[in-house]
Amino acid sequence: MIAEIGEEKLYRREKLMIPTPRFVIFYNGTDNPGDQTELRLSELFRNREEHPQLELTVRLININEGEDNQVLRNCRLMREYAAFIAAVRKHLGNTGDRDAAIGTAIDECIEKGILAEFLRKERAKVVSVLYDYDAEAVRRMHEEDMQKLEEKIRIGQEKLEKGQAALEKDQAALEKREEELQKREEALVTLREEYEAKLAEKDAQIRTLMDKMNV
Repeated sequence: MIAEIGEEKLYRREKLMIPTPRFVIFYNGTDNPGDQTELRLSELFRNREEHPQLELTVRLININEGEDNQVLRNCRLMREYAAFIAAVRKHLGNTGDRDAAIGTAIDECIEKGILAEFLRKERAKVVSVLYDYDAEAVRRMHEEDMQKLEEKIRIGQEKLEKGQAALEKDQAALEKREEELQKREEALVTLREEYEAKLAEKDAQIRTLMDKMNV
C-alpha cells in the first residue's frame, strides 16, 4: 500500500485515495452456510447497535465440491482444490485413517489430472498441512460449543419454567382473590336482603300499631 501511494505522500494534508477493499472467505467446511452469505463484525459485538461506529462486512463463498457459484464456475484451480478436499474426506470416511486417506486422495487426484502438477511437486507440504489439521481438536471445540449452547438452552428452559410457575401461582392467587370477593359480595347481598326483610317487618308492625290507635 505504501509503495503504491508513495511514502512521501503519507504526511501531506490532502486526502489520499486508496483502493476499495474487499473481504472474502472461501469456505470449505462441513457445515452448510448456503452457496454464499455475508458476515458482519458487528454480529459479534456484546452490545448491539443499529449503526455501529466500526463495521466490517465479509463475503463468505462456499467452495465445496457441488456448489454452484461464480468462483467455482470461473476458476479451474478452485474447482480442482474442492475436488481434492472432497476426495480426502471421502477416503477418510471410508477408512478412518487420516494418513492413508490423504495419500490415496493425492494419488487419485494425480491420476485424474486434478491439481496433478502441484501435488507431484508439493506432496510433502500438502501432507504436512493436512496432517497438522487437528480434527480431534476441532471435534472437541464443536462439542464444547454444543455444550455451551445446550447449557444456554437449559438455563433458558429453567427461566421459562420458573416464569410459568410464577404465572400459575399468580393466576391461582388471583382466582382465590376473585373467589373471596365473590363470597363477600354474596354476604353483602344476604345482609342487604336480611336488612330489607327486617325493615319491612318493622314497617308492618308500625302500620299495625297505627291502625289500632285509629280504632
